[in-house]
Amino acid sequence: MQWEATTQSQKTDTKNIKGLSMSNNLALDAMQFARKIHAEQRRKYTNNPYTDHLAEVAGIVATVSGLHPSAQVTLAVAWLHDTVEDQGVSDQTLLNRFGYEVMRGVMLLSDLETGNRVQRKEASRNRLSGAPGWVQDIKVADLISNISSIVMHDPKFAVVYLEEKRLLLDVLTAANPALLSIARTKLLMNSQKVYGKIIAEIKYPRTVDYSFVNRESLIASFLNETIRRFHADDREELFMLLKNRLTHSDISDDDRAMLDRAYDRARREFVDEE
Repeated sequence: MQWEATTQSQKTDTKNIKGLSMSNNLALDAMQFARKIHAEQRRKYTNNPYTDHLAEVAGIVATVSGLHPSAQVTLAVAWLHDTVEDQGVSDQTLLNRFGYEVMRGVMLLSDLETGNRVQRKEASRNRLSGAPGWVQDIKVADLISNISSIVMHDPKFAVVYLEEKRLLLDVLTAANPALLSIARTKLLMNSQKVYGKIIAEIKYPRTVDYSFVNRESLIASFLNETIRRFHADDREELFMLLKNRLTHSDISDDDRAMLDRAYDRARREFVDEE
């Protein structure tokens, strides 16, 4: 990639590049630039201004930016992190206006790989796994900002999305532990919401005839496959969340007993396989 070939002189002499932001507030300049570049872009599901998302990411990462080499660079990159991927801003433009570190951070956060979705996501994880901690923090903040909206508005796609983000969090080992904890908790809770909706379809089927299968076996199998998707540290908690959701639903005593049996069966089978 072009930005990877940047020379050492560009890295060390960016203050002298014509057009480089000379403001004492790099983050403010980046915010103004991002608001202009993304002015016409809207959020996919809500049609809200895309800059709302950028502001949220910047706000989240600001809580830990004091621990970074440069809080100004961190906040600038948070505001600019989608300018290349979504708006086609060049790495050279970012270099000229904001300097090498900002450009490098944005490029590390830009998904520009080709191939099918699985290949692209794997390449993205490989790229981000080697990024410095402050860049990984921005990615975690981006994930925190996006999860709830996707789960709320597109629960079917969310099944794929949540698994991809679980895999991503596993490689962001240099990110701030507190941010990672927030992201994992949000991932876990939203996963429970998604699978709760799917389980509801199994409990109260409207479009599929389940009369020919044993519902207890079906739900036990579903629970087992659900748990298998998640990080090992989260599985026991997710089992309990799913059981609580199922057994506290407004259902008959017979169905509740059946769900309890399905839960216990799934738990035993999962432990045996581990």
